Amino acid sequence: VLKKDAQVRQKQPSRPSKPQAAKREIPPAHQFFVSQNWKSLIERRPDVAPKAKEQESKVVGLVGRNVVAMDCEMVGVGPSGTRSVLARVSIVDCEGKVLLDKYVRPNEYVTDFRTPITGITSATFYREGVISEDEAREM
Repeated sequence: VLKKDAQVRQKQPSRPSKPQAAKREIPPAHQFFVSQNWKSLIERRPDVAPKAKEQESKVVGLVGRNVVAMDCEMVGVGPSGTRSVLARVSIVDCEGKVLLDKYVRPNEYVTDFRTPITGITSATFYREGVISEDEAREM
């Protein structure tokens, strides 16, 4: 019975479709390509902007040694671990030498260790050398 109904519907003339909106003309793709002389432009491009190059010799010697980088790993506290607190702090100098790398035991109960991102587990905070949040603030 169902097959016959389907066959009958297929034989019926199709309903008039909704009026189609005017077709938008799409611009040709070549309008968005970089010009063909891109290779020569790259070859002429200086490695460093001219003004920056002038400053480079003056600055690198002084600032380079005074630059450090800091990275902090955060864990989640509170309902569903939505608030972030410090769990690890690392500082390196301009040559990549480690100046500080400490795990920090949060004062609050950790509800999300974010292990796939941080590598931190509950056992991490029981290792030797872990400092308290208050000690970290004093550093």
